[in-house]
Amino acid sequence: MTETAAGRLRAADRLRRAADFRRVFREGVRAEGRLLSLVAAPGRTPRARLGLAASRRLGGAVARNRAKRLVRESFRREAREWALDLVAVPKAGILECGQATVAAEYRRLLERLRRRLEPRGREGTPAAAH
Repeated sequence: MTETAAGRLRAADRLRRAADFRRVFREGVRAEGRLLSLVAAPGRTPRARLGLAASRRLGGAVARNRAKRLVRESFRREAREWALDLVAVPKAGILECGQATVAAEYRRLLERLRRRLEPRGREGTPAAAH
């Protein structure tokens, strides 16, 4: 289980150091959506880790915290055995949406990122897993 008793993500499931955020933004692949942007880079651990970058342009503390809760819940519900480091950047539109809408966009963007990060074969198709 990756959550504490209070429902929080464990420290091992979060990007916490500024150096990790910089690495993801520098080396990562970006997928843009209407509600959020996701940036993903190959992970340093065998599981996915999430970092959130909610700026003041999103609104006050209450708005930023709601946006982060919506994204964290989407992260919790997805399989996290993928070795990705993710940074989510919520956009203003996320504040008018419910959890189901945010989760659907999160899944769509995550799948797009995973396809872009897969190793490619010689012909430009994803390498076959043996």
